[in-house]
Amino acid sequence: MNSLFLLPAIGVIFIGCIARRKIFDDHSIKSFEIFLFKIALPCFLFSVTFSSELKTIFNINFIFAYLVTWFFTFLLAMSLHKNNILKQRFALSFASSYSNTALYSVPITFFLFDNSISAIIANLIQVMIIQSIMIAILAFFDSNKAQKKNVFKECLFRVIKTPLVFMPFLGLFLNYWQLHSFKNNFLYESIKILGNTGAGIALFVFGLNCTAIKFNDKLQKIKVIKMVVIKNLIHPLFALCVGYFLFHLADYWLKSLIIITSAPTAFLIYVLTNQYKANDEAIRIATVVSCFASIITVILISLIF
Repeated sequence: MNSLFLLPAIGVIFIGCIARRKIFDDHSIKSFEIFLFKIALPCFLFSVTFSSELKTIFNINFIFAYLVTWFFTFLLAMSLHKNNILKQRFALSFASSYSNTALYSVPITFFLFDNSISAIIANLIQVMIIQSIMIAILAFFDSNKAQKKNVFKECLFRVIKTPLVFMPFLGLFLNYWQLHSFKNNFLYESIKILGNTGAGIALFVFGLNCTAIKFNDKLQKIKVIKMVVIKNLIHPLFALCVGYFLFHLADYWLKSLIIITSAPTAFLIYVLTNQYKANDEAIRIATVVSCFASIITVILISLIF
């Protein structure tokens, strides 16, 4: 793994950090995020899933390795956050184990390997399985008996309407039925052009989200340190052990698993925990701190491997 390939990616992140301070306000950043998550990245995911070989996409060992790694990390986080109430423990533990695959892992794996299919698979796993589990648990704590019956419907509807899920599944559908004549369609070329902007804009928006932080008290600082250490250090170490010793992943898949699990906490966790009244300001701070930590981690990983 050549760490020099990371320099352009880190440069884009750095430009995003500067732009946040000098050029863009919160409204402009929100517009960037809408374009990225609803158009650019979905188009990129569609192009990759449509043009890749299905046997490459459905790598069962990688899928199970990712889920097992997440489960071990989540259990460890639950034990380390035991001094909080149960609802808060779940929120902090999800923040400690949920990677920012869309905004970070997809473009980073693309720059490192010129192939981001592993990160796309991880993104689908997170949105369809891990995020659904998180929503179900948080909604269960925040609902009365009548509302709890609709938790599954809410999770399913949230997943289906997400462009980051719908578009890659559309690509898989066309790929499975070998509808490759669509590649000759002008619409596919338009989607591909938009998708080609995805990796660069994702890293730029990642830089825009690297904001200043301020701790309110010592307890909050301890929570943040726990989340960042688990997410950026222990999570990829678990990935190395699980991927290498348990599932014997091939070189690309093992390295990708380690890179993806070293990603920062997704800001989505803060949004969802806030929505279900399980929010902790430490989660927001941890998402920012883990952004900076992940840059250091990925450089070290690229140098070691």
